Amino acid sequence: MSSKTDKEVLLDMGFEEIRINKALAETNNSGLQPAMDWLFAHADDPIESFIEDSDAPTSSNEVNKTTNDTSVEESTTNDNNKTSSSSDAVARSLVCNVCKKIIKDAQAAEFHAIKTGHQDFSESTEAIKPLTEEEKKAKLEELKERLKEKRLMKQKEEQEYEKQKEKVRRRTGKELNEARERMEKEELKRIYEKKKREQIEERKARARVKAQIEQDRKERAAKLEEEKRLREGKAMPQSNSNSSINLQSSASESIDYSETSIQIRMPGMPPLVQDFNSSDTLQKVYEFLLSKKPEFSGYSFSTTYPRKVFTEQDKSKTLKELDLVPSSVLVLVNH
Repeated sequence: MSSKTDKEVLLDMGFEEIRINKALAETNNSGLQPAMDWLFAHADDPIESFIEDSDAPTSSNEVNKTTNDTSVEESTTNDNNKTSSSSDAVARSLVCNVCKKIIKDAQAAEFHAIKTGHQDFSESTEAIKPLTEEEKKAKLEELKERLKEKRLMKQKEEQEYEKQKEKVRRRTGKELNEARERMEKEELKRIYEKKKREQIEERKARARVKAQIEQDRKERAAKLEEEKRLREGKAMPQSNSNSSINLQSSASESIDYSETSIQIRMPGMPPLVQDFNSSDTLQKVYEFLLSKKPEFSGYSFSTTYPRKVFTEQDKSKTLKELDLVPSSVLVLVNH
């Protein structure tokens, strides 16, 4: 009786030879069904993983398998020739008492136990019939369907993974855009506020310069007028002096300056210029002078026009109260 080996059957079903060799070796040549189950379980394994165990071991196993199949066939033929009246029954296979599946030999039973977890087996006199062509085709179709289902399931998993990855990418991109927009708005706000402060400071500086120029012009005019009157032997009218003081006071009061620029003129030295708050006292200006030029500790402040020497009591007054805003020139005098 001639029949195809398991390898030939699997080749006819369309499996690659290298995968068949690996399947037969892993299942210890325990039969067609275990080999098909193994092939199905490892259908997605890369072909490179089968190269190490390719030909030599499997070829030996196939020889053994062919010999075993021939022995089984001869044994089956001999058994069929025995009389039915023989009293001793011969075990031709094993049966799983859990699922009632007929198993070829102990190696196949071991593979079945690993696969299903069934541990209860017993001997059986029933011989495993070789698969017919129709059964082989049915097995192949079943295997193809199972492989198709597995591939579809894997494809769905990959699609779901890509979908989730795209969601994460979009969410991350949205968060980055929002963070970038917030940073740009904050930066624009800082630039606007800085520009606004610079414009305010620029207006204040222009006002101080303008007021200083006006005060210097008046001082020069008053000085020239006083020198002219002295040459002519005339005294300066008190009304003009008061009107000049009132004009300067009214000019200072028309704008509420928060800062003032003070120039301190010292004998034999370049003047010191410093900005102060209009609410600072004259004492603070004096302390500033001593921090820079301590040698002038015995000096007092005075203004050139109108001529005034500030006393110790004046040091507690604010620069605004002393009409030293938005700018003024203080001259050091030694008592």
